[in-house]
Amino acid sequence: MLRGMSEASLHFGAVVAMFVLAGITFATLQFVTAPYGRHLREGWGPQIPSRLGWIVMESPSALGFLWLYFRGAQAWEMVPLALMALWQLHYLHRTFIFPFRMRIGGKKMPLSIVGMAIGTLIGGLLQLAVQLPALFSCGFTFLPRFNFYDPGLIRILKLMIPAVIGLSATQINIFINTKFAASCAEGSVSWLQYAFRLVQLPIGIFGVAIGVAAMPLLARYSASKNIDGMKETFVSSLTMVFCLTIPASAGLYLLAEPIIKLIFERGAFTAADTVATAQAVSLYAVGLFAYSANKVLVPVFYALGKTRFPVIGSFITVCINIIIITLTIDFFQHRAIAFSVSVTMIINFFFLTTVLYRELNGFSVLSLWRAFMKILVATALMIAFLFAARSLTGGYMEGPSLIAGITSLFGIITVAAVLYGATLYFLKVDELTYIIKKIRSKMF
Repeated sequence: MLRGMSEASLHFGAVVAMFVLAGITFATLQFVTAPYGRHLREGWGPQIPSRLGWIVMESPSALGFLWLYFRGAQAWEMVPLALMALWQLHYLHRTFIFPFRMRIGGKKMPLSIVGMAIGTLIGGLLQLAVQLPALFSCGFTFLPRFNFYDPGLIRILKLMIPAVIGLSATQINIFINTKFAASCAEGSVSWLQYAFRLVQLPIGIFGVAIGVAAMPLLARYSASKNIDGMKETFVSSLTMVFCLTIPASAGLYLLAEPIIKLIFERGAFTAADTVATAQAVSLYAVGLFAYSANKVLVPVFYALGKTRFPVIGSFITVCINIIIITLTIDFFQHRAIAFSVSVTMIINFFFLTTVLYRELNGFSVLSLWRAFMKILVATALMIAFLFAARSLTGGYMEGPSLIAGITSLFGIITVAAVLYGATLYFLKVDELTYIIKKIRSKMF
């Protein structure tokens, strides 16, 4: 612990530093092409054989994790051991078998690339390490126990079974969408993958983060039978998701093309690829709020022990997904797949919300609706600004100058975010006010 800094301040600083470094890396890669794969070239220092470099890059994920795992006192318990075995099956193959199956001839890679990969692993370990002091200060210790009949183990296994089935439905959907995309125009699979990766950014930052943060509270309220507290936490979490993802959906829908152009359009990625990928991004963005909201809804069902409902919802989406794509793919091609994903996520959201309303004997729909309307008003003002700003700066964003494109795009996004936040603050959305107070307490 650094002198004069609390654990919360240290964690907040580490998160801010991570985002700053990510921004610097992104900006650097717009001007400097990383010497990896087909971009490999001289001038990046010593080189080593590609197979050896691959083994060195991947071995910390297999061997380092194995070492850390067996330092824990729960290493021989069945659930952690099974999960560790799954990890090792993947990474031992990836580290020591896959390199010798690659057809790379005598190619080499810069040693600096290996260092970057190891640095990424160290960063991941530091994310774990920064949480340990808080755990130990609470008296949390690892005690070895090897009991197949432990009630906690049995309960976790019962909860895992429907969760695994639900995840299998997600993988089935991905497989189905990929098969359909392969039947479309050349490049469709790549367009959809690039688009979905971009949409995953706000989902991971907002939806998953809020879901993970809410889960301990939901579990605590469930264990103490405090249904009112669970309702309040759920409504507040869902409001926060709407508050963050609805404007993100609007921004991605309107700015998809300049964003894709800025990030990807170079080398083999042509202007036509930019347009096709942007179309997919815009359609994925329609269901962004529902996809993120589901990340909050599902943990509530887990806290209640009602894990079958997310599973039912997942398989309903698989069936509807197949129907929508089959009916629309001939005309819309790859856009049909992105559209179907959004529609099925929205249907799943309404299904889970309706079931949860019944399971909780109701929750505050009125307060959720009021916040939702305020968010729509703020988003509408933001959209009006984006339309005006894009008409005035479109030549800069979509022109040949990379610096002008970056400056204009980030400038527009920044002003739009400030306008949206100020409008919500003026309309007095409680969740936003709470976030602002927390940020002020961390910074000052």
